[in-house]
Amino acid sequence: ADLLKLLVIQEEDEMLTSPQIWSKFADVFVRLGDFFTNRLAVEEYLRATLQDFLADGVSHVELRIDLFHDSGLYDLDGREYQ
Repeated sequence: ADLLKLLVIQEEDEMLTSPQIWSKFADVFVRLGDFFTNRLAVEEYLRATLQDFLADGVSHVELRIDLFHDSGLYDLDGREYQ
């Protein structure tokens, strides 16, 4: 439960100011770090995210994720995907 609070914006965060919530949002990505270099994790994250959008009736999504950033994507066998 404590780990989840570090990775997900919480309901009690509604009271934060705009700069505070953006800072907390940015911290989530810092904490996730290498998670976004693992190919399987990225695939599952994107799959779950798009399924959630579909279930919520979202009809337009603008993804802002750099899949092939400087460090590339890797799998558990150490293969690199560029």
